[in-house]
Formats: sequence, C-alpha cells, structure tokens
Amino acid sequence: MTRAREAVAAPAVPEAAPAPAGAPSMPLLLVAQLARSAPEERKRTLESLSATAGNRSVTRLLARTPGKSAGADPAPYPFELRTERTDVEGGYRISQWGIDPSERLKPGQKPTQTEVFWVEFTLDETGTMKASARTVDPTGKYRSPTLRLKEQMRLATEHFESRGGAKHFEGDWSWMSPTEPSANLKSYNAARKTMSPEDAARQTPSGKAAIAAGFVDVRLVSDKPEKNEDIGDGKEYQRVRVRFSRPGPGTKPQEQKGGAAPPARPPASGSSTKTSTRVGAGAALVVMGASIGLNWWLEHGNEERIREQLARKEPLMRKEQQEQPTLGFLLLFRYKGGATGTEGAYAAPRFEVLSWRRGYTRSEAEAEFKRQPIADPSARYEFGWIEPLVAPSPLVLATPWTRVALARFTDISKIAFQKAQFKEWGGFDTNGQNGPVDARKWATDARAYRFLVLQPPPQITIRNVAGRLKLEDVDSRDVAVAGGTVPALLLDDTPAVTVWPADAPTEELFAHTDRIGDKEGKLSPIANIDRMRWLRPGQVTIVQTL
Repeated sequence: MTRAREAVAAPAVPEAAPAPAGAPSMPLLLVAQLARSAPEERKRTLESLSATAGNRSVTRLLARTPGKSAGADPAPYPFELRTERTDVEGGYRISQWGIDPSERLKPGQKPTQTEVFWVEFTLDETGTMKASARTVDPTGKYRSPTLRLKEQMRLATEHFESRGGAKHFEGDWSWMSPTEPSANLKSYNAARKTMSPEDAARQTPSGKAAIAAGFVDVRLVSDKPEKNEDIGDGKEYQRVRVRFSRPGPGTKPQEQKGGAAPPARPPASGSSTKTSTRVGAGAALVVMGASIGLNWWLEHGNEERIREQLARKEPLMRKEQQEQPTLGFLLLFRYKGGATGTEGAYAAPRFEVLSWRRGYTRSEAEAEFKRQPIADPSARYEFGWIEPLVAPSPLVLATPWTRVALARFTDISKIAFQKAQFKEWGGFDTNGQNGPVDARKWATDARAYRFLVLQPPPQITIRNVAGRLKLEDVDSRDVAVAGGTVPALLLDDTPAVTVWPADAPTEELFAHTDRIGDKEGKLSPIANIDRMRWLRPGQVTIVQTL
C-alpha cells in the first residue's frame, strides 16, 4: 500500500542534528517522513526545500518520494465507450469499445478503436462456469466505469439459473501478454507467500467474487508453467487453475433420523387486501396451477371479466415462465369504484385489467411495484403471487442490508438461532432461541452450511401506527467472532449477528426456524426481511470478508 494515500499530515521537517553512529542518514529520514505525509503537505515541503537544498542528489532523492501517482487506484476511463453484448458458445460476452489510451499517435493519426474492457461467462454441460475479464486497462491507470467483476458474476449466476444453475466456477489465471500477468495471478502469487494455495485463491479478485456468489469450496487443480496459446510465442507461462464449488444439496435436515428440525413456517397470505375491506371472499381463483385468494372477483360480473382476460393472457404468462423459470409472477388485479354506504351497504369495485410484475420473491416484486408511480390514484388493487417454477439461488435475491462477510457455524453440535421481533415502541428485541440442535447427525450437510453476514444500517424505514412511512434508528455494534469482527444488531441488549443463507441447503435450514416477529406489520416496507436470521457471535466463524 502506498503510504502517501493514508493522508496523514506530516509534522514540520525538523532541523538537522548530528546522526548517531549507524543511524540512517538525514536524507533517508526525510524520505521516510515524506512518504508518510499527505500529497499536499509533501508538495509544500519539497517546494520549500528546493530553494535551500544545495545537494542536488538529495533533492532528486526527495523528488522520488512516493506520491499520489504511485499505487493510486485506477481512475474511471475518461473517454467515450460503446458497450455491446454478444452471445458466445455456452454463454455471453459484454464488451466496451473505445480508444486505446496507451496508443502513441503520429501527427494527424486518428486513435484506434479497441475492446478496452470486457467480461465473458460460459457454462458447460457439467455445470462449470468460466469467466474471462478485463475491467482495468493494461496500463493500470483506468477502470471501466460500469463493469465490476463481483456484480457481473452475480448476474451471470442468475442468468444461468434457467440452464440448471452453475455448480462450479473455474478460475484460470495466467499472463495477458509476455509482460503482463493477470490481476488474479499477481494477487495469487502475492498471497502465496504467507497462505495455502486455497486461501491465496480466495484472496484474488475472481476468488472474492466467486465466494460472494456462493462457490465456497475451493480446490487447487494445477499451478505449473504452460504454453499460452493467446500469446503464441511458444514460451511457457505460469498458469493457475482453481475450482470453486457450491456445497452439494445432500439430505434435507428434516429427513434425517434424530434431531430433526422443526416444521417449516407457512408462507405469507396470498392477498394483500386489508381485512377491514374484505367482503365475502369467493372461492380461490386457480391461475397456472396456483390458488389465488381474491375478495371481489365474484362481484358485479368480475368473474366473467377476469376469466376472459386470463384465457387471453395465460399463454403469454406460461411462455414467460418457461423463459425465466426462476422468476415468480406478482398478479395485479386492478379495480375501479367500490364504497361503503352510510347504512353499511357495500358497492363492490369493478374489475378492469390484469397485469403482472416478475420477481424472485413476492416481497421484491411488491416493493418494485410500489416504487413506481400509479397512473390512476383512484384505482384499487388486489395481488396474487405465483411462485417461480425453479427456486432461485438465495444469492440472487436482494438482501435487505449490505453483505460484509461469508461465514460458517463455529460448532455444529449446537446450532441455535436467536429469535427476533420488532415493535414500533421498543424496536428490535429477542424472545428466545430456535435450538440448540446437534447437527453432527447431518454431518456432511452441516459442515458445508454457509451464510452471509449482513451489516445493519443506522436507520430503517417502517410503517407507523398511522400507516405512514417513518425512519427508525437501529442500534448495532461490532463484535468479536472466530476469525475477526462483524457487525451485530442489538436485540434489546443482546448482540446478534444478522445472517442470510449462501446456498440452497442452508436456505432449507433457515426455513425451519422462526422468521422475525412482526405482528404489527411495521417492517412491511423492507423487502425480504423475513428471510434474515440471527445468530449469537459465538456461533459465527468468518470464512471470507466481502
């Protein structure tokens, strides 16, 4: 790390004093001092020295003190870029075209258009995903303004869900040219000085992105020189191959003999209509095999109008379902009119149109719908939800809070979850535990369980007693866990680490524990909060910071 970027102001340069025998010379002391100073302070010091320093060699030495240009983060690419996406065998490639910033132009010569940045992802028949990426130009000065490997790997993982999902990610790191090792290879070799091959692989840019995407099991495949076909000079270059894998599904905990987890909690109700406005709910409406509970569909000829629209629109919905099987349907039944008279007589609203929004979860889809402006404020809606045809990975779902680490259970012989609840007056609190359970009976699965640690925000948006949105302060603090420190939510006075499943088996385990208690519906504005769980710090061991 370049010390100058720490931005610590340097003290005034001391007057020269005789140096003890064997001590560094004054020029070297000045160089060390300037290296610790902020760039602005260093500049002022050099300008003042330049007028008085008679020793030119000392002045040249000082001028070489590391400055902002040494080790600085790449700047955003300053020229216009053209982005295009193309299909390749087994996947796709996103390319960003622009001028080569390192090209030396002759007078009157126009700059060459080149592929400056790219990411490419493919998935083979074994479920192994591979990637090729350049998000920083060869000079190291400029970074793509939009392409980030971690985000693009998440999107690629999501993209391949429709083909059965990626079970493995293969890191393949070598040299980009005879003079440029890849960023992953440089990072791997630097980490290998103090780490095992597997841990060094986790520290690379691709390794961190793979871990964040749920490929948490790491195995070194090879590390040896090979001929590089892309360079094509016949020479051998170091090539590192690493396999990152998702934990296998194994046997579900509730199917094990002994120590079975409690039954899964039932899903939320299908209709979002308030109980106070419901009027004689009719029989459930079946849409694409899903039972949708509506309240007004049998009224005022609504049944005929709804069935007519379903007959026309259901083929399109089924086509969309096959194209994107990991997305569910939030059905929007729009009505107009409807009121309660002075004597209590009720005029049912009239159904107008059926539309839908796609989402991984009902909570996400409803949150997205509510963020959009409504063209007709007088319209009234009933909602229905059709689950995805293929369950999406928990890692493609939107976490309510920021992801900060990947972790595992410290002791699988006593897995326990801290129950959490929320009330407008009192905030977050706890009401006991789920467990402990001795998960050694599920040995293989339990050791593979992985979860994300989430950072509680300083404030959350809740719905107050009047039904309006308001900000509520959140109390949290950093706590020590095995492998470092992580943020913990304070459930009253009890610190609890907020966690989110990182794979399907862990998601199954979470589903057999209590979601957060929110009887008053105060947390309804926070999408997917029902999927979060909480652990005491002693249960958490860090696998990888994110």
